[in-house]
Amino acid sequence: MNNVRQVLREYSDRRFSWGGQADCCVFACAVVEAIHGHNPMEGKFDYTNKAEALNAISEHGNLVDICIAHLGQPLPVEGAKDGDILAALQEDGTWIVGVAIGERMAVKTKISLMDWPLHYAQHRWSM
Repeated sequence: MNNVRQVLREYSDRRFSWGGQADCCVFACAVVEAIHGHNPMEGKFDYTNKAEALNAISEHGNLVDICIAHLGQPLPVEGAKDGDILAALQEDGTWIVGVAIGERMAVKTKISLMDWPLHYAQHRWSM
């Protein structure tokens, strides 16, 4: 869990940035890697800036569709374990991914690193 704490500290200090720096996907995969030793999206969803990210998302439909394409069909959120990828629908109608840590969802938003209740998530992918 020390590696996870280190990732959380690192991303709490980083400003949101699309394209491999500090966005929701990069953050979630960094936590998964700290827990499980692998990045589930490495080489599967490559982008270097906001325009490329939004283009890739729109080509698939939405962020959940990208997760389905690369991680398989989602599972119910109940039963989430540390390091599972989660997706939540935001108030603006866009999806955001985070990661389960205990009974919470850690997510890197455009504002900051956030700690949300697990029930905010609608989808889960077991890692």
